[in-house]
Amino acid sequence: MPEVEDLARRAVEGVTRLAARAMTFASYVFVAVVLVSTTSFLLGLAALDGDVRTVWVVLGLGFGLVAARGAFLARWRLATIGHHARELATELASLLEFGHPATRTMVDAVEADEREGGGSVLVVSREFFSLRDAIDNRENEFRRLLAVLRAITSFPALMLSAIAITVVFAMLVPIFLLVLAL
Repeated sequence: MPEVEDLARRAVEGVTRLAARAMTFASYVFVAVVLVSTTSFLLGLAALDGDVRTVWVVLGLGFGLVAARGAFLARWRLATIGHHARELATELASLLEFGHPATRTMVDAVEADEREGGGSVLVVSREFFSLRDAIDNRENEFRRLLAVLRAITSFPALMLSAIAITVVFAMLVPIFLLVLAL
């Protein structure tokens, strides 16, 4: 079935391009998380003392690690997509031959997104949720496909948590500077 293999190949190419753009974004977020969190943490250490400083050390390190882990994990998961493109195409072709409607919906979403030129991970992620639910009980048969689905469906939450925590750290910087100035 050459048309099924071609369709699977095109879908994998689209997802790989989308993952590459998302990896770039995750890399920038990771750098921002490290810079802002470290700056805020060190300013907090300098500005605070006593029990408040102890609490800041625990909370600052904890939230900083959660934010950095989220951005790093998102990028790492997306990086695996390109490394296993051939296996992914084989699994996707197998699923297309099975004829599950969610597969066709996912392929249409990737192709439509590429035609429009936007390529949003959030839009494609929504379509991947239905596909993930459809093959969840066939874990051994579609290992790579499930890994890709997990990478893409977890990306928005990981990025949102990393960005939200970084924004809080950034808002603390002027407060710590004000405390140091007084």
